[in-house]
Amino acid sequence: MHLRNCRLLKHYFKDTESKYLYGFILMAKGRVYNFYVESLDERESWVNALRLSVVQLNPKSEYRFGEELGTGNFAKVHLCWKKNDLNTKYAFKMIKKKAVTKTKRDIVSSCQK
Repeated sequence: MHLRNCRLLKHYFKDTESKYLYGFILMAKGRVYNFYVESLDERESWVNALRLSVVQLNPKSEYRFGEELGTGNFAKVHLCWKKNDLNTKYAFKMIKKKAVTKTKRDIVSSCQK
């Protein structure tokens, strides 16, 4: 599996003894790999090591979102901060995938006419 093509999602659950297990899922090309550890710190260590090579699927786990800064046909831009660094501000652009896909279909259809 090539990490560059992977998506990462953090999660946790209780096992049969009501003990929490912390995990993350790596997904690529239709395959799903689950990894679990016993401590939150150990999971964060793994995720931090993988962060440069994969795409994280849940930005709300890493950022706090504030006011909307702007909006367009395909996206909204929000003010945000990393949860571990509230002094640095970022702009986060959330793209509406359905709108982009529909526009691609419209462009292809008008080119074929």
